[in-house]
Amino acid sequence: MNATLKTDQGDIELRLLPDHAPKTVKNFVDLATGEREWTDPKTGQPTNAPLYDGTIIHRVTSGFMLQARTDAPADEPAKTSTTPAARICRIGSTPH
Repeated sequence: MNATLKTDQGDIELRLLPDHAPKTVKNFVDLATGEREWTDPKTGQPTNAPLYDGTIIHRVTSGFMLQARTDAPADEPAKTSTTPAARICRIGSTPH
């Protein structure tokens, strides 16, 4: 199973492994698509908005992992990288 994170710096292709981690993959997909309710920490209210839209990726190790957070400044540089192409980017098209 594959997923594509559409970012303002280009797409990031993910390979999801539902045979190895079915609950984790389902949780990720449901939160990404708005199928699963979550509590917005800014409002304290439940929502079904796609969770990852607007999330900032601040650390990338190509072929291995990425780290993201919602409170990173937009101009913060990537922390760790094995590729010079790693840079900060924002998931989705919703400005935050």
